[in-house]
Amino acid sequence: MGSATFIFFFALLALPLATLELLSSLDKELQRAELNPMTITVGHDGSTDFNNITDAIASIPPNNTSRVVVEIRPGFYRFVLSLSGV
Repeated sequence: MGSATFIFFFALLALPLATLELLSSLDKELQRAELNPMTITVGHDGSTDFNNITDAIASIPPNNTSRVVVEIRPGFYRFVLSLSGV
């Protein structure tokens, strides 16, 4: 096994192990939040979940315990965002 092959193999092995180590270091509540992550998309092309950021944020339940990623597609967005209870 050449050194380049060994380094590549080690990188493939090390990445999942590093991920497992990171997850095991997270507290239990955070681990539960990572079990069912959700992605909400915002954009103007009609292929997204929402066409404005305010509605996307408002769609997240107040007592949500899962990680939510709001993916904002390129475009111009004009809005006022007020977060209460955060």
